[in-house]
Amino acid sequence: MKTQWKRTLIRPLKLRSLRKYYYFVVLLLIALICFIAFTIQTHDIAEVHTNFNKLNIITKKRNDIKRQDLHPVDDGNAKLKESLKASSIEFEKYKVLLDKKKSTNLNYNVHVFYYPWYGNPLHDGKYKHWNHEYIKHWDKDVAKKWPNRTHAPPHDIGASFYPALGAYSSRDPTIIDLHMKQLLYAGIGVIVVTWYPSEVAASNEDWLIGLFNIANSYDIKVTFHLEPYEGRSITTVRKDLVYIKRKYGSHPAFYTRTFRKRKLPVFYVYDSYLIGEAHWSQLLKPHKMSSIRGSGLDAFFVGLVVGEFDVAKISRSGFDAFYSYFASDGFTFGSSMNNWKLLKYRAAEKNMYFIPSVGPGYDDEQVRPWNSANTRRRTRGTYYRNHFEAALEINPIIITITSFNEWHEGTQIEMAVPKKNVNFEYRNYLPNDPQFYLDLTATFVQKFKPPERNNHLNITG
Repeated sequence: MKTQWKRTLIRPLKLRSLRKYYYFVVLLLIALICFIAFTIQTHDIAEVHTNFNKLNIITKKRNDIKRQDLHPVDDGNAKLKESLKASSIEFEKYKVLLDKKKSTNLNYNVHVFYYPWYGNPLHDGKYKHWNHEYIKHWDKDVAKKWPNRTHAPPHDIGASFYPALGAYSSRDPTIIDLHMKQLLYAGIGVIVVTWYPSEVAASNEDWLIGLFNIANSYDIKVTFHLEPYEGRSITTVRKDLVYIKRKYGSHPAFYTRTFRKRKLPVFYVYDSYLIGEAHWSQLLKPHKMSSIRGSGLDAFFVGLVVGEFDVAKISRSGFDAFYSYFASDGFTFGSSMNNWKLLKYRAAEKNMYFIPSVGPGYDDEQVRPWNSANTRRRTRGTYYRNHFEAALEINPIIITITSFNEWHEGTQIEMAVPKKNVNFEYRNYLPNDPQFYLDLTATFVQKFKPPERNNHLNITG
């Protein structure tokens, strides 16, 4: 039936008598289609022209707004320059105050964690870390409740507080110098600089000698916070130690202390538990095939204590001490002030040291908005006082401070100022001055006098 239908339809077209009408109809249809197309095109051109004019107006308005955020090639980021200039003017009155305390005695048994990862377009070609993203929660349903974007410096940064020096660059020698002034003001003798191998974070290395030089001009010492990275193993750690010793080991600002009758550098190993104790022991236990003990790579190694039973693991790994790092009381067993006496006791049992980490508070809600359970308000300095007093009570050999400038987690003692943008008002140190936490630190640093010598480990500052 289907074949017969086709044949019936086609047969008339084959008749010679009707061919001329067929061609005429085809030509007529083509002419009609062309006419319709021309009419539609004329209408569309008029409409597109109208829409283009509208788009032009909208684009101009958007460009006027976006132009404020561009980084002009001729004069750098105008918006950033304006912000930094305002911060500089504000900071000048405090510089005079900082200079007045140049005679402060430095305490080399107080170490502060220092973060050199901030950047801005004027010194680094782009923003680094100030434009931190909001970190997504691992639960997709929870993640939907929170912002999903990055911050837009210089007025919107990934921090709950705003630095007195603005959205600065860690590479800027002027900034480094002002940081050293603040550390000198507080009496802190050692900065623990966060460090990755050059192949992981190449930007760390090219200016770090400059930091050493400036620190040395203030008699401040420098050591390293060895950060975890993909593929870290005892083999790569050994390579890191070789590099650090070759690059910085002879610098007068490189921090060492006497340990078992030898002058040795001190290294803090963050997330040390990511390498198993059997592997660490090959590197850190004496008489092992790959041991660095007694060699030119030997050092005073400090592992991270997190859980209640970590002390035994850290001991079996061959570490000399362990630290708590986290500034949020109760976040881990190690960071809970109530456990510090026990941790010191357990360390002594294993011929090790416990090094408590104190902090002024904790607030990472501008990068982890879902993490308010771990926020610890500063309560006008009360939290910091309690932390320091708990550390002084156990009389450790070293006290570490978390941190000088970890702005993302709100643990900084660096000077901060009140500020707000369209969407957010930053926390601040009011009713106290921007240097309030430097003042508090100086008070406790002067109080801290650790034991000069420990008989069984023969360790001195």
